[in-house]
Amino acid sequence: MVWHRARQVETGAPKAEAVATQAVARATADHGKLKIFSSYARADASDFARELLGGLKLTGFEPKLDIHDIAKGEDWEARLGGLIADADTVIFVVSPRAVASARCTWEVKRTLALSKRLLPVVWLDVAEADVPAELKALNYTHFSKGRSFTEALAELATALRQDLPWIR
Repeated sequence: MVWHRARQVETGAPKAEAVATQAVARATADHGKLKIFSSYARADASDFARELLGGLKLTGFEPKLDIHDIAKGEDWEARLGGLIADADTVIFVVSPRAVASARCTWEVKRTLALSKRLLPVVWLDVAEADVPAELKALNYTHFSKGRSFTEALAELATALRQDLPWIR
């Protein structure tokens, strides 16, 4: 976690903070790239999910997507559960079909049941009343029309690398 190290140097952080920073950096180094699973509705976000997958790979993450990471003939629900369990963070792609999808709702509930970090990204605008309560409580990253994909991806990459409990 480079940000933590830079902050430590700039602020002259106490020794306990330095030890915690080193532990986070070691854990990241030991596990390699952060694993990301994307939950989305194929009906209106497949192309975006693929583009996001590529962007996350380029920014140093290990993203997983159901269409690439579930084999033909495999128990897809068990595999989805495994992908969520293995992820460090689950990204929920907000779109009209995703917020209405029973499968996407299951993925959100599974994510929260496993105490995984959940980050919503807005691909297609949805009326706030239609967004599930679990997502409304979280701050979004917007990839919606008119917004630079590159800027939004940079914001998302920064959010994915933040250790919020440590920062707070």
